[in-house]
Amino acid sequence: MRERTGRRTLLLVAVGLSGVVLAAGSAAISFASVATASGPPVVTETFTVLPCSTQTTVGMEGCAEHTVLELDKRINTLAARIYGHLSKRFRTHFVSAARDWVTFRLAECRSESDPYAGGTEAPVAFAECLAAQDRSRITDLTGFERSLTAK
Repeated sequence: MRERTGRRTLLLVAVGLSGVVLAAGSAAISFASVATASGPPVVTETFTVLPCSTQTTVGMEGCAEHTVLELDKRINTLAARIYGHLSKRFRTHFVSAARDWVTFRLAECRSESDPYAGGTEAPVAFAECLAAQDRSRITDLTGFERSLTAK
């Protein structure tokens, strides 16, 4: 995932970090204002997606990026449905949890890709970790939605 210097990395808009942006409605906003924004949290990646190919590490990174984008859509759909079931007070908690999850996701994937630092496998490991974290988040949100609709 590209940094402005040409290296691939994820950019975060929050507390000076560069990667994932949480948005409310259709307007991207910084983490600092997410908790007070109206609308459900939305995960938006800021990387330029590479073509998918299993023949090169850059292509494998692209495949993982495509997966991340598809999983992000599922997360955003679930988040919107959950948000609709919550009162205003609890919506703030939900948005805060989404913000904290994105921060955790970045730290976890940095850590998991650290053993490959400086090599071509580092961005692949990072992107694959993002996909794994997204899958886990989908499982968590699905369970949360079930608990809200079971009442």
